[in-house]
Amino acid sequence: MALQQFGRTKSVTKRSSKYAEEALYVWLFKDGGSEVSVRQKLNEFIKSRKRVYKWEVGDTLKKLRERKLYYPALKLSETMAKRGMNKTVSDQAIHLDLVAKARGIPAAEDYFKNLPESSKNHLSYGALLNCYCKELMTEEAEALLEKMKELNLPLTSMPYNSLMTLYSKTGKPEKIPASYKK
Repeated sequence: MALQQFGRTKSVTKRSSKYAEEALYVWLFKDGGSEVSVRQKLNEFIKSRKRVYKWEVGDTLKKLRERKLYYPALKLSETMAKRGMNKTVSDQAIHLDLVAKARGIPAAEDYFKNLPESSKNHLSYGALLNCYCKELMTEEAEALLEKMKELNLPLTSMPYNSLMTLYSKTGKPEKIPASYKK
């Protein structure tokens, strides 16, 4: 007697015709993964109107970010949002980071301001803080951390690590409070 499996899972190799034939990131990096080839493949994918699974988009965004291909990653993120793919709060924080890297801090600040209040949590604030720290914007980073404290957002080690890196890069290690050094 064979054991019956409960539930159905869709195999990546046996997809319906309305989905892309193979994993999106595999297809995007087929021609070597240069920025030009990835952009061309991404444009082909967008024009095809093929569907992809949400987990595939997340994996693809991660791989694009690892390769510092921020413009194609941002375009994919925006395209999937236009197609109605729901973004989680962590997806919005990743999108904020991509906007900052592809279009600059002012665009990221605009994106952050336009987020619904329910999406403004420690993840989105942390992403903006990290952007400020990477761009060596000390005053903005410190003000944002204070705002996070005022809002009683859960503070992980990430904001403090970002600030310590900022202070080290700007030659102000004395600004690292003693409590951070432990």
